[in-house]
Amino acid sequence: MGIRMRKTHPASIKLKVALAALSGQPIPDICKQFEVAESLVHKWKKQLKENGTVVFQD
Repeated sequence: MGIRMRKTHPASIKLKVALAALSGQPIPDICKQFEVAESLVHKWKKQLKENGTVVFQD
């Protein structure tokens, strides 16, 4: 079994995902559109709500 590298997502994608989630778009649709895990969608949505866009700056 090889070593699996984690994918890093740019701040712009994180913001788009979080905004889509806040707008009420279904989470499974967001996951398919941006190719991210459901847990990341929830995490980024929570971060946006708590800290605003400042958390997603590169």
